[in-house]
Amino acid sequence: SMEIVKSLKLIPITYESDYYPRNLFALPDPPPVIFVKGNLELLNKESISIVGSRKALAVSLNMTKSIINNIDNKVIISGGADGIDSKAHKSALEKGLYTISVLGFGFLYANNKLFDDILNNSGALVSEFLPFEKPSKFTFPIRNRIISALGNDILIMQASAKSGALISAYWSYKLKRRVFAFVSNPVEEFEGCINLIRDGIAKIFTNINHIMADLDIKQEQTPQNPILKHLEKPLTFEELLLKTNYDEEKLTLE
Repeated sequence: SMEIVKSLKLIPITYESDYYPRNLFALPDPPPVIFVKGNLELLNKESISIVGSRKALAVSLNMTKSIINNIDNKVIISGGADGIDSKAHKSALEKGLYTISVLGFGFLYANNKLFDDILNNSGALVSEFLPFEKPSKFTFPIRNRIISALGNDILIMQASAKSGALISAYWSYKLKRRVFAFVSNPVEEFEGCINLIRDGIAKIFTNINHIMADLDIKQEQTPQNPILKHLEKPLTFEELLLKTNYDEEKLTLE
């Protein structure tokens, strides 16, 4: 199997290595060895994990991209699956951010264009599984705790009631990371996110301004709310209505 490791150009990293991700030591059972391909420097950089459903809705995919477009200098960590994970990796590459994909299987099964793109853009692939370990319903939940431990924060972008992404959310909570869950419509598609919020595990966000404020990220791109411009001097509700061209109901909601 050392032959396989060599032929796949994998770098085995153990506890003793300076490259071993210090964040993994928060786990009760940090893997004694992780196999890495790509940029080792990323393993100890400030990072954020972004995960969610394979059957992702446009609203969640677009929100994932918008968030990443507002992030600078953080490594984006995800699980390389279809849907939200892939969108997180691709959006990071488009933005020029580094990204790490944590694999739920051995490296012999890691062959797709997304993984090539990540490696070609100085990203990294990580797996704690031996190269010939097949993907199975057991390997993905094990992998999810690595995604949680690596990220300083985690965003759950879409999760139904039985989504595997919830495992990552619970791990992040257990490891005292900040957990944020996106909720949109149709509500059933976000039932897992809603349950996280009900259980006090995640903080809700329904729009980009919420999450940017919670992550302490200054937004350059978003136009300022027109109401704010007028609030420097006291105005009546009617004067504000005239100045902002809002309808009454909308203004009341603001």
